[in-house]
Amino acid sequence: MKIKELADIIYREALQDDPVSILVLGGPGVGKTVLMKEVAQRVAASLGLNFKEYDDSLTFNENEDYVFIPLPLLEMEAPDLTGQMRENGDGTTVYKPPRWVEVIGRCRGFVFIDDITNTRRDDVLSSSFKILNEKMAGFRHFRRDTIIVAAGNRTEDNSVARPLPKPIMAGKVWTLDLSSPPVRDWAAYMDSCAINGKPVPWDRRCLSYLMCFESDIVAPPDDSNDMLNAVASPRSWTKLAQRLASTLAGATQDVVRQGAIGFLGPVIGEKFYAFIRHEIPNPKTMLKNPELFTGLQHDAKYLAVSSVAQHITEAEMSPAEAAASLKKFASTIANESADFVVLLIMSLPKTRGDNAKFREEIAVNLVSVNEDVASAIEGIMNALPRRG
Repeated sequence: MKIKELADIIYREALQDDPVSILVLGGPGVGKTVLMKEVAQRVAASLGLNFKEYDDSLTFNENEDYVFIPLPLLEMEAPDLTGQMRENGDGTTVYKPPRWVEVIGRCRGFVFIDDITNTRRDDVLSSSFKILNEKMAGFRHFRRDTIIVAAGNRTEDNSVARPLPKPIMAGKVWTLDLSSPPVRDWAAYMDSCAINGKPVPWDRRCLSYLMCFESDIVAPPDDSNDMLNAVASPRSWTKLAQRLASTLAGATQDVVRQGAIGFLGPVIGEKFYAFIRHEIPNPKTMLKNPELFTGLQHDAKYLAVSSVAQHITEAEMSPAEAAASLKKFASTIANESADFVVLLIMSLPKTRGDNAKFREEIAVNLVSVNEDVASAIEGIMNALPRRG
């Protein structure tokens, strides 16, 4: 199931009066945590409530607030979920619940249990099962309209994941599978990343590589005993792409190599480093002599397209001027594969300076080059973010 499809299902279920609990299974780093928060924000808006992510320092009003409570199990102990046993003063004992339990008992909200298949502590796992199955923590009930969503990795996607008990999987929860995002969806997400309204820069050589080796967006599970190696995932590609445009910009080749390995692991990290080391003609030269592109190795062609897009981005040209300089090159690469045209457009930033439609305006001007270019562009423009 794609991310958008999953988001729509959880959103619609969260609006029910008594939503069922949901278990989302997917590979590492495919965007489960970010997705849940976005869905909770969407639900809050639909209900006309204020979205609030739980924090001990905040106050919560049951008539005004919709509360998102993330429970990262790898960072928690059982009392964080159930509370502490205390003397009641009459010879009996009671559980004193954590404050978040009291809040979700009053306010409508969304409880997100993360890493449910990866936690190694049985006491934490059993406490999370009670939340998932009964909408209870300790002996305190949540509101009936609370939605509980748990997320974890499948055993075939993560060597440390373990299967859940059969009673959990046999109808007590609604189990949904989340597939890894296509590379184009990942690129669209990267373009949407912003801090204080300002786009976060990222190195589009990562996109070139993933267009060439799409299966490397997620590494297969590592059955070795070396647990210290990084593993490629959409999340680790995001971090590498952003660091190559910031922390690692201008770094030595060896530092860049170590950075790639540090985010992607030794196999894919070395492969990516070798990819970006391909020798390619100067982008200005390729624009004047597009036939140079046809003589490149297959891998190098992806990097060459990214290089040309970077040159266009940095050149002081209007979108119309940029498109004019790209027409011969676009025609040449379209003769080889529509994927190269797709990569060219997606490697351009959607905004540049005050122009919020930089990429779109170039694409529109390139549609007239020939039918191959037009077909490739028209196939992706609806999927690309249009606004800055």
